[in-house]
Amino acid sequence: MKTFLAVVGYIGLTLLAAVSGIWIVREPMSVKACAAVKRNFSPDECIKTVAVYLSKPELCERVTGTDFKFENPPKQECYTEIAARTNDVSLCAKVEGGLVSETKFTCLYRVATRNQNAAACTALPGAESRFGIEQNKETCFKAIGRTETDAAAAPPTRGRTPIVLGLGTDKLDLMAYSLLGLWALWTVVGIGKKFADKKRADQKAGQ
Repeated sequence: MKTFLAVVGYIGLTLLAAVSGIWIVREPMSVKACAAVKRNFSPDECIKTVAVYLSKPELCERVTGTDFKFENPPKQECYTEIAARTNDVSLCAKVEGGLVSETKFTCLYRVATRNQNAAACTALPGAESRFGIEQNKETCFKAIGRTETDAAAAPPTRGRTPIVLGLGTDKLDLMAYSLLGLWALWTVVGIGKKFADKKRADQKAGQ
């Protein structure tokens, strides 16, 4: 019975270790998968989706913009969406803007309104008109119900977006590495035990 439970436990741990391995190499796998997508789905949009899902702004740099002649919306949207999710005002500096894409202004405005962040309102450069509606610092503060004096007490930057059961990416990474380590340890111990059992069996046979 103990042997059966040990085998079942090892198989279960092996499956978890396999999933953990896939999770750890998710970024290079995702980039390769996006590069292989068919024409009906843009590789740039694919990478942007992965970057936003994982809250990894560095992946936004992999958006080449080759699918767009006059602007690069996915890259600008990539930084903007991650900035809004993580309340990271600094990411808006990477938004270059374009003819119909996100701009540094719209990025800051989204960070402010999504996170009630007065500091983002304060950082707005001038004013911008979208769909005939002018937006500026005044409209930003009004939209979030804050004033410029609240900028110093703005909410802090959040970590990567929770993905599974409320667990953030960093905790999931730690769990994945821990499971792989446990699986490797169990495997080594199991192999060592088999060698030890064989050695004892050989010794008994030789007596």
